[in-house]
Amino acid sequence: MKLFFFLLPFLFVGVCHAQKVTRVNSNRVTVEGDTIIYFDAEQRPITKQAHSDSLETGKYILSIKGTDEITEIHLTYKHPKLETLIGKTLPRIDLVDMSGKPVKMDESDITVICFWNRHCRPCIRELTALDILAEDYPDIRFVALTPDSSGEVKRLMGRLNLKWENIIVVPGYKDEFDDILHIYVYPSNVIIDKNRIIQGATVGGDTRKLLRSLERLSGASKK
Repeated sequence: MKLFFFLLPFLFVGVCHAQKVTRVNSNRVTVEGDTIIYFDAEQRPITKQAHSDSLETGKYILSIKGTDEITEIHLTYKHPKLETLIGKTLPRIDLVDMSGKPVKMDESDITVICFWNRHCRPCIRELTALDILAEDYPDIRFVALTPDSSGEVKRLMGRLNLKWENIIVVPGYKDEFDDILHIYVYPSNVIIDKNRIIQGATVGGDTRKLLRSLERLSGASKK
């Protein structure tokens, strides 16, 4: 699971079932429990003190991953501004949807790639909104990538009575695009064209900005 520190309040509601979490300041939390593992930016386990000392340098942001039983708190380098992503090309990656069908990123003139996970409440709200938005933009493809397994996604959708009939959900995403995107915030959206070139990006559930981008790009594609 990956989130900036300002989304931490949403995170710990869904993740830390057995831990006591205290917010110290805007970029620090304390967690009491036996199932917390700390990692540096190279994904190597470190002590809690080393993690705290590194965070004090201001070079990193918090990234949260793990399962319902074990929480992993990672240091990740501060990512570049979203504007720097425009014009970059996504590599071809083998992905499959919930039914095991291959998913290609160049089957539509415009594709919105959503990055989310089941512990992120803003992600759930945004995906529900995008599913409705997809009805207004039938020529735009919506693909939602999550590190959660197919079973975890199905249980989530069943528990919350979610349909998401207009969004292609891809489970088991393993950060294959991170070398280019450096996305450390969920939810995030990247808009690409049929050549897999990035044309727009939004972060933190900014649906209004995403809508403006879609209106601009969909109008341009029809000319």
